[in-house]
Amino acid sequence: MDAEINQRRKGPALVEPLIAGRRGRADPERIGWRRRLMLRRQGRLDGRMRKPDPIMMDGAPTTAARDLLAGEYLANVFRVRAECAEAIDDATRRVQRLGHDIADLRARLIDVRTRTAETERRKPSTTGPPEREPGDRHHPDDLVRARRVREHAKRLAELIAERRDLEEKLRRAGQEQSETRSRIEAWRRRPGEAETRFAATFWRERALYDQALLRRHPQADLVRPILDNAIPRLPPWPYAESPAPPKEAP
Repeated sequence: MDAEINQRRKGPALVEPLIAGRRGRADPERIGWRRRLMLRRQGRLDGRMRKPDPIMMDGAPTTAARDLLAGEYLANVFRVRAECAEAIDDATRRVQRLGHDIADLRARLIDVRTRTAETERRKPSTTGPPEREPGDRHHPDDLVRARRVREHAKRLAELIAERRDLEEKLRRAGQEQSETRSRIEAWRRRPGEAETRFAATFWRERALYDQALLRRHPQADLVRPILDNAIPRLPPWPYAESPAPPKEAP
């Protein structure tokens, strides 16, 4: 009687480390020896205490340790989903901002190219009468023509430099937008990949626990067929597929 009371007192303290031992681990693929030891120890303890009891059972055939393993699996998946959802939302807003920037850069580039073409067409003559401005009245024609050529060359060089700067900014913005979209697609796939890894770990850990439990349970033949062997169900991942691109205006 005293031994059973001591086992009951020890029970909760041994169940809790099943989830505490994994807290903070982002990718628990490998089952460490301490965790294996805790799973087997808890399974043996629950088996000796007839958990679950196939005769006195008034609900689902489960144990606190099994529920903790299921809860840990769900918590890991939901954590990765939340991290990826936040990253996708931030990146989507970034793509939208880049789209506005790209549209503005394209409009400015069209304007600069138009002004460059007009400036090239207005190239001053090097032989005809010069285009005089205030202050040129008393200067010889050759000096005025040379001045107009230099001013035209300077304006044209400034426009060409502005055009090249806009083209480079447009190239970088387009590259960043493409890279951001690639990262979004990778974040869309990551929860599914993580779910597969977490599920594999969940199966292995629950198998370790169940084996230890059934070896010590006095009614293992009755408990084995009623144990739930399904993995906890997850709601759909809303970011799994890319949204349809917006239709262009006719």
